[in-house]
Amino acid sequence: MQIGETPATESFGPRRFHTGDLFVLGKHLRVQSMRKDGSWDPNGDLFTGKSGPTKLGVEKNKGEWNQMEIQVYGSKKAVFILNGEIVYEIMNFEQKNESGDYIQLTEGHIGLQAEWAEILYRNILIKEIITQ
Repeated sequence: MQIGETPATESFGPRRFHTGDLFVLGKHLRVQSMRKDGSWDPNGDLFTGKSGPTKLGVEKNKGEWNQMEIQVYGSKKAVFILNGEIVYEIMNFEQKNESGDYIQLTEGHIGLQAEWAEILYRNILIKEIITQ
């Protein structure tokens, strides 16, 4: 889940750094999501790729704290929640194996990264979700 400081209702040309956008980091990884008019939309068409924008307007203004939650359900699904609103869902996390076939991603890392600018984090909690 991208964390950035693009104003809540603007995009800076072809490059935007908006909180909630999807960026899959890793050379041989891909996910699926629903897209409509180029952005995530739960009623859109199935899209396979590594990045995608979310709708603008959920991110708080510069200088205010955003609250983010990411719920991950194995390789089946992840839900990105920004300030209490679902802003992105991804499904079917896959990685390319040595023979070039895509297989289910079974493990990975939790990473916090600062790129292009300083970013501040606070109150980070990790909680296991048990499903049956």
